[in-house]
Amino acid sequence: MLRSIKSQLLMIVFLLVSISFLVSGAVNMYMVSSSFERHSKEDNLMFAEALAKNVYGFFHNAYNIIDGLAKNGEVREMAPEKQRQLFVSTAARFPFFNNLYSTAVSDGMQLARAYGPNASRRNREWFSEMRERAAPWTYSGYTLSGDVAVAAIFSPIFDKRGNYAAIMGGDLKLDYVQDLVERFNERPGSYACVLDGNGVVLAHPERVQFQERYNYQTRSKSVVVKDERGNVVSLAEGGEQKTEVVAIAIPDALHEMAWKALSGEAGTLEFRDLEGRQMIGAYYPVEIPEVPSRWAVITVQDRGVALALVYDVTRRNAVIATVILLLAFSGVYLFVSRRVVQPINDLIEGTDEIARGDLSKRLKISRLKELGQLAKAYNEMAETLELRNLERERDRVALAASETKFSKAFRYYADVIGITRLTDRKIVEVNEAFYEIFGYQAQEVLEHTTMEIGMMPDTEENKAKIAAVYRDLNEGKAVRNREVEWRTKDGMNRLGLWSAEAIEINGERCSIFAWKDISELKKAQQELQEAHNELEVKVELRTQELTALNEELVASNEELSNALAELRRTQDQLVRSEKMAALGGLVAGVAHEINTPIGSSVTAASHLTVISKELREAYQLQKLGTRQFVEYMEDCLEGARIIQVNLERAARLVKSFKQVSADQVSETKRVFKVKEYLEEVLLSIQPHYKRTKHRIVTECDEELEVDTFPGAFSQIITNLLMNSILHAYDESDEGKMTIRVYKEDECLVLDYADDGKGMAKHVQERIFDPFFTTKRGVGGTGLGLYVVYNIITQQLGGSIRCESEPGRGTKFHIRMPL
Repeated sequence: MLRSIKSQLLMIVFLLVSISFLVSGAVNMYMVSSSFERHSKEDNLMFAEALAKNVYGFFHNAYNIIDGLAKNGEVREMAPEKQRQLFVSTAARFPFFNNLYSTAVSDGMQLARAYGPNASRRNREWFSEMRERAAPWTYSGYTLSGDVAVAAIFSPIFDKRGNYAAIMGGDLKLDYVQDLVERFNERPGSYACVLDGNGVVLAHPERVQFQERYNYQTRSKSVVVKDERGNVVSLAEGGEQKTEVVAIAIPDALHEMAWKALSGEAGTLEFRDLEGRQMIGAYYPVEIPEVPSRWAVITVQDRGVALALVYDVTRRNAVIATVILLLAFSGVYLFVSRRVVQPINDLIEGTDEIARGDLSKRLKISRLKELGQLAKAYNEMAETLELRNLERERDRVALAASETKFSKAFRYYADVIGITRLTDRKIVEVNEAFYEIFGYQAQEVLEHTTMEIGMMPDTEENKAKIAAVYRDLNEGKAVRNREVEWRTKDGMNRLGLWSAEAIEINGERCSIFAWKDISELKKAQQELQEAHNELEVKVELRTQELTALNEELVASNEELSNALAELRRTQDQLVRSEKMAALGGLVAGVAHEINTPIGSSVTAASHLTVISKELREAYQLQKLGTRQFVEYMEDCLEGARIIQVNLERAARLVKSFKQVSADQVSETKRVFKVKEYLEEVLLSIQPHYKRTKHRIVTECDEELEVDTFPGAFSQIITNLLMNSILHAYDESDEGKMTIRVYKEDECLVLDYADDGKGMAKHVQERIFDPFFTTKRGVGGTGLGLYVVYNIITQQLGGSIRCESEPGRGTKFHIRMPL
């Protein structure tokens, strides 16, 4: 029956085309259904997340309203009528409140309500809890208002005297949450529900589930007990309703999803419901304000409904493929001949290649229209399949490679890597190196801060350092290579370089940090230094054998001497520049101070000139009377007194300025009384601090005389005082600066102290460095204490020591040989 080439060719073509269509259709259906199913899971999880965020936002807004009412001035006055009016207006503005009320802490009696008469609530569970905790709280247990669940939010009310007087409460109707759930139910074959922290249903398309308090964790429901008349039975007067617990049947997957969501997990799960239908579920946790346990959102979709579109498209494709197959077979059957045997053989060969999976093979287009179209169709099909395979493989490989690289780099990186939340500074994830180095287990580290774990001592200094770091991270600044010492679980301290940068993960602000252990490096550096010291000893012993290198060392020494001389010249130039800058400020301040007494003297002299002219005119006109003459004499005496007092004040300022400025410029030694000269220095810089609230206290023997450089002494006092005024206090502070000078062991000792802000250790270590300042751009040059240090150590041959702590002021101890 199939002996002819034509019939065999037809059968072969038919079989090849049929198999190709079936294989490609099956592969295409599998790929499309898998992709659509994956997207269905992602869509369900996305809907669950969106619903969770809406629920959170709803409770967050309600919590803010309750908290605002508790802090309202009229509520805190504890006037029931004012409270009631405020509650009524608030409930009208926000209809999602079923009721608003305040309850006295003393006896549990309601003071005011938005709706209904006041009643006692001392037997309610929430009243006992709020009476003890005195802090905001969302009560997870709920009641029913009609066919809508009602939850309660509470906040403490403190009266005007700060006493805990009452409880602000609001019954929150969950019809908004129920509307969200029912809108989700509008999707074909889908529904959603919301559970509280105990697994109890708060909202569900089947309202009976929250009316009877279905619990997905305990697989039970609570039915309200009613008496023979149909009235609800209460446990006590004004207490909770009496209920009885009944077991319910729910799929294991719903029970599992409830546990996972309430534990803080989010994800998807496939399962069969009680009727045997294949379902796709998604679960997502909800963090409700002031609720110690999480709530949960669960979405469920019928898998058959979700994939109905895929099945419909597959059926249409099968019909189309069958029609194409029949047309192709009919065409081949009608027009095949000897002239097409070879092209058909080529077609068979090419089809075999495609069937074996070689999608790169392309068929030669025959000049016969039918075979050409068939070959072209196969070529297009092969190209389409090859392109899809390449795209899928490329995406899969790229995604897998990216995930693998990041996961391996994070987990197996040699240094410590971790992620913390910026909101509460708790550790979210760390790599294996963290556990290996510090010896902790995951449950001891995750969701804890470094201080809670015990890796850093809980001191004010460490708190300030951590606060500064997180302030930089929240401002978008990166932290690089800061030395941080962390403690292992067995109590060993490890030193490392710590770097961190802010990132965003799933919409939450986090920081990713890296810590490189340098403990061994520090130890190696110390050992290297010890070895270096030993090597220096050996080199010293062999110096005699290396005389040939002496000339090179001498030449190097000369270069170093020249460099040192240049450095000292630069240093002297900086000191002189700072002195001249200080002298310029002194000139400006003294000039401003002298201007006031001189201006007063000029005014008095002008007044004397005017009254003298008036007296002369009266005398010339023979109108001068005794009274006018006496008044003139009194005005003259008063004017002369004013001129004398102000000119004496100006003279004192000029004398002080001349002495201090001359000493700063001349740089010559002389004998002077320290107490007297100290007062002249303070008088000369008075313009810089007289408008502040600061006090300067001096302690010095009146007869103490020294033979030294008065200009250097003046520069030291001036720079220390100006440094305190600029750095130690804010503009409105009232500070005290103490200067104590005395002789001890042939040395002049100067103790200077202020009660200002003090300095951190890292600032204190650099205060004598040139150009180092914490007030860059607002008056600080970084040369004040550098000049003081050089004057004391080089010009006077003395020493200076600084002691300071944050918040405890600063002290300088200076010794200068006489």
